[in-house]
Amino acid sequence: MLVQILIILLFILIALLFYLIFKPVDIHAVFKNNNSDINGYIHINYILFEFIFDIPNRLLKINLKIYSHKFTILTLTIINDESSKETDELNFKESIKEIISNIIDAKEDLLKIVKLLTETCKFKKSHINMNLGLNNNNSTIKLCSMIWAITAPFYPLGLDVLLVPEINKFIIKTDMDVSFNIFLYKLIQIIIKIITTENLRKLIKSIIG
Repeated sequence: MLVQILIILLFILIALLFYLIFKPVDIHAVFKNNNSDINGYIHINYILFEFIFDIPNRLLKINLKIYSHKFTILTLTIINDESSKETDELNFKESIKEIISNIIDAKEDLLKIVKLLTETCKFKKSHINMNLGLNNNNSTIKLCSMIWAITAPFYPLGLDVLLVPEINKFIIKTDMDVSFNIFLYKLIQIIIKIITTENLRKLIKSIIG
């Protein structure tokens, strides 16, 4: 009798595990910026949990949703930087140089991540509009070409990308509204890929730093 109960519990645990890893994670990201003037958020829903990341304030909030009720279980400030606007602008230009260098180094690894995403992502109505200029026209065209190559596989999946190169000026202006879902096991696979790949780690660190 005990053995039968244990077998039933084992089957229940296996079924629960399959339910969890094959349950889609809903992700909605809104991001707008004009150089260092940044606004937006990332909203993630998974079963009973809701994760909200306020980008300009670097504030992470985790909520538990039960029926129509919502309970905040964690609020965390990732970074609290009180720098001036002038310092922000200077830091932004310096960080952009580092990010571009890391994107170039991580291009092949990024394309592998794109391949993983295209195998599982289901986009709702989504768009990314960007005006990009880096003062140096050769650098602008090179980076734009790289972004076009990375984003092209998403066009058939419902993600519209409009990238406008800006000549002889420095500007990074973005209007992004992206909504999609992805299976948890694929998300875990991507996270492991990022953690175990040095170029991707450096790129993520330069973006969030």
